[in-house]
Amino acid sequence: QVKWPLWGSIIAVSGFFGIPFAIAALQGMTGERISYWMLDEILPKLFFLLIPISFSFAILKYRLMDIDLIIKRTIAYSLLSGFVVALYFGIVAGIGVIVVRFVEVKSEWITIGAALLISSMIVPVKNRVQGFLDKRFFREKYDYPKALRRIGREISVATDLQILLQTITEELTRVLYNRSVVLFTKSISDSSMLATAKIGVGDDVVGRMRFLSDSFLLGEMSDVFEVRKKDLPEDEKQLLRKIHATLIVPIQQKNETLGFLSFGKKLSEQEFNDEDKEFLSSVAVQLAVGINNLQLSQQEQEYEEAKEIQQGFLPKEISQIDGFEIVGSWIPSRFVGGDYYDVLKFSETKIALCIADVAGKGMPAALLMSNLQASVKAFASSSLSPKELCEKINRVICSNISEGKFITLFFGMIDAETKKIFYTNAGHNPPIHLHKDGSYEELQTGGVVLGVFKDFVYEQGEAELHSGDKIVLFTDGVTEALNADEEQFGDSHFLKTLKMHFYISTEELQNKIKHDVETFCRGDFQDDVTMMVVGVK
Repeated sequence: QVKWPLWGSIIAVSGFFGIPFAIAALQGMTGERISYWMLDEILPKLFFLLIPISFSFAILKYRLMDIDLIIKRTIAYSLLSGFVVALYFGIVAGIGVIVVRFVEVKSEWITIGAALLISSMIVPVKNRVQGFLDKRFFREKYDYPKALRRIGREISVATDLQILLQTITEELTRVLYNRSVVLFTKSISDSSMLATAKIGVGDDVVGRMRFLSDSFLLGEMSDVFEVRKKDLPEDEKQLLRKIHATLIVPIQQKNETLGFLSFGKKLSEQEFNDEDKEFLSSVAVQLAVGINNLQLSQQEQEYEEAKEIQQGFLPKEISQIDGFEIVGSWIPSRFVGGDYYDVLKFSETKIALCIADVAGKGMPAALLMSNLQASVKAFASSSLSPKELCEKINRVICSNISEGKFITLFFGMIDAETKKIFYTNAGHNPPIHLHKDGSYEELQTGGVVLGVFKDFVYEQGEAELHSGDKIVLFTDGVTEALNADEEQFGDSHFLKTLKMHFYISTEELQNKIKHDVETFCRGDFQDDVTMMVVGVK
């Protein structure tokens, strides 16, 4: 609150004394007298205008030295209220006397009735004058509803969470006339609370301040409470003393604590009353909605950006070799996932198929998927067998993956000259090898998922390919798609689709599978739907 007046005063004083000093120094260096009325008379005085300007800015922004703090609940209010009451009775009595004398009424009952009638007519005027005084001296009743409306408007149009939190913090300081406000919100990495907006407290104080998720303070976030009335641990008391906390207001939604507000003492040194606490509880409700909405919006934006990055890892154009037709598709779910597929062409007769799925969803899965893609690109070659490739990638993944995570991978090498596919399946959904007569077999030879056993030795399988055959590679997003009744699309439904349409073209079969899955779950994909279909000409 005093930053602007302080800097304004420092600059004004520096300018007032600095300019004459600079002129004197310049005269000493040149040996000539410098006399210019603008420099030595007008300009130094103009610097002093910064003092009232800076104070005016602080008063407008923070109500610094607000006159309400000086005269509120003082004798001035009592004297003015007494004057209003005396004036009211004087007017009533004066008009009553004039009326009685003018009409020469002798009856006491008529006199009393006339006084009551005049009194009832003057009461609205008296109430309006008294209301004006109340509004001037006791502003909470009038400021709080206005502040709630202003805060509501700020929340409704906010697009940046940090700017919103700082704006709300400054607004609360202006309304409450208190020394400090610090707003804590939940950390992205864990459930601890960090100071994300503040006023009246230095950056060096709140910079590293953190309340851990198991702290006693966060366990008490059921309602508004005064710090002095809580038996907090000494280390937490010290943290709250640093930010001058006297009142804590939790910010909650659906029994989840999103953050809390810490308030320093009022400048008037008065305690926070029930009206203050009710107002702050209302602010916390609005703020919880605003924080939740902006966090969801930010997450959606991050998810969209992550999906774009993830899509960039997938092939934009699928390589082809003579005698085969290869198509692939990726339908992203509403979550960021870890699906990956690729087609690597080594020569005019050799091409590799790769499809994988990282366990889990979100950014960790997407990061693991990018790690896998980099490994495949680095190791894959026409001279390295699928078995050897999986063993190399497994060792890399085991060195980098966190506990509980794993990757499923199918890697197959097609040789157009021998019309064979050599493959290793590391725990992935077995691709379906459809024969031209409608029968099928699963390509499941290989071993366990990647990232679990570092020195695991994988096996390698092979299959002969004939004209009219198709190979359908897919991730579990296909078979585990859910309908409205929480039923899975399932292997049986998937195989039924393949058996009924094995004779159609490669691209038509892929589109048919996508259509059936999308119809089954009504377009609400819980996981990415990724597949490749290879047709033998």
